[in-house]
Amino acid sequence: MIATKDRSVTSWQVALLCLVLMGATLAVYGPTVKYSFIDFDDGVYVFDNPRIATGFASDNVASAFKTVCAGNWHPLTMLSLMMGCQLFGVQPGPQHLINAVLHAADTGLLFFVLLRMTIKPWRSAIVAGLFGLHPVHVESVAWIAERKDVLSGFFFMLTLGSYVRFAQARSEPATAKAGGREKQSVTDTCQAILWYALAGVFLTFGLMSKPMLVSTPFLFLLVDYWPLHRMLRTKDLGFLLLEKLPLLGLALASSAVTLWAQGSSGSVLSLASLPLLQRLANASSAYVFYLGKLFWPQGLMIPYLPEANANPAWPWCCAIGLAFVTILLLWPLRRWKYLAFGWLWFVIALVPVIGIVQAGIQVAADRYTYLPSIGLFIAVVWGLADLSAMVRVPGLIIAMALVLILGANAFLTSRQIACWQNSETLFLHTLKIDPTNMIALNSLAWAYATDPDPSLRKGAQALRIAEACAQQTERREPVFLMTLAAAYAEVGQFESATQTAREGLRLVANGPATTFANDLSADLELFQSGKAIPERYYLGQAKRQIRP
Repeated sequence: MIATKDRSVTSWQVALLCLVLMGATLAVYGPTVKYSFIDFDDGVYVFDNPRIATGFASDNVASAFKTVCAGNWHPLTMLSLMMGCQLFGVQPGPQHLINAVLHAADTGLLFFVLLRMTIKPWRSAIVAGLFGLHPVHVESVAWIAERKDVLSGFFFMLTLGSYVRFAQARSEPATAKAGGREKQSVTDTCQAILWYALAGVFLTFGLMSKPMLVSTPFLFLLVDYWPLHRMLRTKDLGFLLLEKLPLLGLALASSAVTLWAQGSSGSVLSLASLPLLQRLANASSAYVFYLGKLFWPQGLMIPYLPEANANPAWPWCCAIGLAFVTILLLWPLRRWKYLAFGWLWFVIALVPVIGIVQAGIQVAADRYTYLPSIGLFIAVVWGLADLSAMVRVPGLIIAMALVLILGANAFLTSRQIACWQNSETLFLHTLKIDPTNMIALNSLAWAYATDPDPSLRKGAQALRIAEACAQQTERREPVFLMTLAAAYAEVGQFESATQTAREGLRLVANGPATTFANDLSADLELFQSGKAIPERYYLGQAKRQIRP
């Protein structure tokens, strides 16, 4: 029988622990309710998207299921953003609050699910605390466009909790007393079917929030191995794989839809432009990069771009190192199963975004660690707890160390959150870390030229930065020309704005029709009529044409 109760803690203590974890998470992320939209996908997802900004009006709900946004099909994410606009208008504060509440809920759910799986309340609380307060998760919470992270995380926790209940119901008959075995078996079978069905429903919702959850069936195999201990013999693997087929079918369907959505948006790089062997090498260096950010969260920024003079041998060194660590952690299987569990959770959960299918130019993103980090947190917390028990470290010292660690995470997270106040603070932070980051430079110029908050409009600075970006790229990047045109318009040089917009359109004329080309054409119409990009949030009169 899989134990589900720990008599060392009472129900009210468990509830109190959960409230403390959620309250601390909300307190740390509370300042975001005063923050602005970010001119980096927030417009695409909210304030410049008429389907979202007008709430549940017209056929907006249906459009969430029929359209692709930013190369992704995630209708529940779009509906949640739409709901925020319906209830509170096109305002950033409430949307930030929804993100923070969802993250706090994810933290509380993680605590309950871990407690259900492991019967270790304090260890579960520490893992949940690290998840809620780690600075690497700021991007997922403080960025409104990343609603998909916290929303999919919410449904993932529910999916995992339902699966654990299913697995525990399946295990009950083995320990039933002889007199009541048949009756209990029928009851547990019905409960198991119900919990499995709920897991399928929640996984569907999660995949419709963010397709990164496609690795979930394989994570459940790890849960079977530890802590549920359902994989006791080699022959158990076949049965457990068969058990996951319906969930795997959902994941495969979501993968197919995602590949179609990203392919239709033109964001997926071909194998000709980036060979498979090179992708695998880059993936190994990305794993090392994420490990570094989780254990030493310094230099967090957006976006991370490839290093111009990177050592070509580095990815292969990373691959060898990762293979060595994997073998090392898999060796002590019988005694420290949680080490293999945590490491493989981290590796498998990152597979969908590690670069095997490369979409866009970014080499990594903090937001990708949102769920994968849980595995590492579990391995570290369980490992340190067992180690302290072996060397008999006094409880007071352990408690003080925990307070220090969680407090340090909360402090670093608060400092990182402050960078997300608005587009200016965000991209100045990135440029402080990486002064040559062209995407951040261009994004800062775009914010100065077009930000919906009039107080952030700085036309002269936008023009200076945009001209430098265009010159450095020899005016061959249409995105930079789009920004330069907007900057010209902001300072009243509409003839130059028109000419630059046309120059950008010529660069994309021979390519497929894209959202970018449509947006640039819409901007050109504004400039030709002597207008800059409107200085307000979308209020019902879109400057972009609604596209099917």
